[in-house]
Amino acid sequence: MKTCFSVKCLIAGFVLMFALVGTVFAAPLRDADIKNFISSLKEIQTLEEEYDDLDQYYEDEAFDSGKSAEMPDNIMSDSIARLKGHEIYGRMQGIARSHGFRNVEQWAKVGDRVLRAFFTITFEEEDRDIKAEMERSLREIDENPYMTDEQKQEIKQMMQNTMASVEYMTGAPAEDVRAVRPHMDALRQVMEYDDYDDDDYDY
Repeated sequence: MKTCFSVKCLIAGFVLMFALVGTVFAAPLRDADIKNFISSLKEIQTLEEEYDDLDQYYEDEAFDSGKSAEMPDNIMSDSIARLKGHEIYGRMQGIARSHGFRNVEQWAKVGDRVLRAFFTITFEEEDRDIKAEMERSLREIDENPYMTDEQKQEIKQMMQNTMASVEYMTGAPAEDVRAVRPHMDALRQVMEYDDYDDDDYDY
């Protein structure tokens, strides 16, 4: 009986461990998911052009909900959550599903990881020491004789909040960076799609 109880505890422990691991570690980014996100993103960007009120809608929603206007860590998921009350949400849902995603929320979660890896690689290629640049800017603020202590503190707090977001967005897991790296050219095109003709877009 004692042995049986121990075995049951061991099994229960393994079940709990794997359940926790599943919540902490996301599944690997699949090549197909990355391609589907890129191809769907251009459609959604084109769709957004039909709605002139989107920028104002974002601002009003942020104000009404008390959300910060600063850049969120999970850009895509945050944007989708804010759009739930807008007409465009249902149409985005259709685009996401047509590209193989269960729903627009899953699409956004994949997008969060893809974009984080994209920015990580971009800053890596530019060889920028973001932390050093920010620390230099903070020193310049401290040494500015034309600002009050209150003004300095307010600006420094904004910069530190921005820095935290930038550090997160440029610190993607190595596995996601490896998965996204082969797709950088396609991502650059869709991130700057206004500068490209449709013939240049391969996905």
